[in-house]
Amino acid sequence: MCTVDLGLSPANQSFEMIVDTGSSVSLLPAHVYETYFSHIPLKPTKVPLVTYSRQRIPVLGKLHLRAFHDGNTASATLFIVKSGSILLGLDLFEALEMVLMRNRVVLKSEQTPLKVTKQKGPHSYTLDNGKTWDASHLSVLPETFTPPSEEVRPAEPATVHGAQSRNQRIRKQPVWIEDYVT
Repeated sequence: MCTVDLGLSPANQSFEMIVDTGSSVSLLPAHVYETYFSHIPLKPTKVPLVTYSRQRIPVLGKLHLRAFHDGNTASATLFIVKSGSILLGLDLFEALEMVLMRNRVVLKSEQTPLKVTKQKGPHSYTLDNGKTWDASHLSVLPETFTPPSEEVRPAEPATVHGAQSRNQRIRKQPVWIEDYVT
């Protein structure tokens, strides 16, 4: 959830919106539109919306507003639907330059890496923001483990439908954090 101000004038309305980065568009239920924005005519739309399970979502129209969050401003297109929740989709999430960090919405400009200041236990660390980080979910490397070579070698040539093809091997290198690997 995050609070976003929506409107066309200095008298904007604040809304708690459900953040859904799996939704490509932002939604506003009809009762919210009628309560706060009915003086603005809806624009027709032919965009078909469907749920994750491929069920059609009835769309009444779309509404163009300005969106404001923590000093950032963006043009917002909200699809008005018969019922449901106020949904902040990926379109508005990216336009307002938001990111999810530790289960909360922050601006990209607030995203700074944290540093470990002290080890509190075998898997517990104090970060520079004063919070404790539990690293017990990371795999402890055995004492005899040596990191793999950084080399990436191509696979052997293969014949596909009579044509020679050389498949390249792609490997994502693990991130090494002292004695742990993610």
